[in-house]
Amino acid sequence: MKKIQLSDGMPTDIQRQNLNVNNIELLEKVKKLCVESDLSYVEINKALYLADKELYTQLLQAIVGSKEQNKEAKTRDYLSLSEKHRSN
Repeated sequence: MKKIQLSDGMPTDIQRQNLNVNNIELLEKVKKLCVESDLSYVEINKALYLADKELYTQLLQAIVGSKEQNKEAKTRDYLSLSEKHRSN
């Protein structure tokens, strides 16, 4: 089974200066929503964990789905070529 890389090789202690503008904007939005939610730290942490889990699952499903679509497209191309070859 092929190993899935779960990180981009960055250190586990990521600093703000290591992030690009889009990452920083997302960070600020998430922090703002967490503060506005009035949830406890534990509740916020649970929500963030579940959001991360769901996003990760969606990403894996998209990867698997695209691989299956590629296989189906290759099969269709092969069958199409076979039909053309037979008709000649």
